[in-house]
Amino acid sequence: MDIGLEVENIPSVNITSLKEAPIHISSKIQPHGILLVLAEPDLKILQVTDNTLNFFGRSAEDMVQKRLVDLLDAYQLERIKSGLSEQNLDFINPTKILVRNKGDDYTVFDALFHRNSEGFLISELEPAIYQENIPFRSFYHLARASINGLESTKNLRESCQIIVQEVQKVTNFDRVMLYKFDDDGHGSIIGEEKIADLEPYLGLHYPESDIPKPPRKLFIENCIRLIPDANFESV
Repeated sequence: MDIGLEVENIPSVNITSLKEAPIHISSKIQPHGILLVLAEPDLKILQVTDNTLNFFGRSAEDMVQKRLVDLLDAYQLERIKSGLSEQNLDFINPTKILVRNKGDDYTVFDALFHRNSEGFLISELEPAIYQENIPFRSFYHLARASINGLESTKNLRESCQIIVQEVQKVTNFDRVMLYKFDDDGHGSIIGEEKIADLEPYLGLHYPESDIPKPPRKLFIENCIRLIPDANFESV
């Protein structure tokens, strides 16, 4: 049986533009959280995502040019400012904050802070699944077990496998992979932990075009990237 293909209407693809696409610049985020752009030191809100009504009970337009003190109590604000005064923001990240809604209600959020290349403070908020932080003892024993496993390994391959196994324990993701980039941009999967139903990718090699330069740069700058819902409608 012959299959006819209409090829004259297929648009041409500019491979160079795909490889250099500025995916690191975006005006939208995933809808499960909120992003604030703040000016220091008074923490004035310069920009905010257009979904605050769902979380705070107030519109984005109403929040712009307000200050973070309009959302948080004085104690939390001082604690955040103290953390922001440190050169390393890892001392404050992540942190729990209670955001005041309209009325007397509060919502608990997990918050992350970082500064962009232009010097603005970025705050990312997600509704907290757990009201309390992970107990220190639980985290300590989890970390200790991972370190003990790494110390007992004899080669790089075993180390890579332990890393993905421990990350999978913490995250409970269906698949965790360790991806290695060569100097020429090509890559390969050198560690994998997955549920039984998924096809294995361990040992597979991928050309440089599979993950072009812009996303490779993002992987270096931000080692943790989460997509809770691949079918989300951005805001």
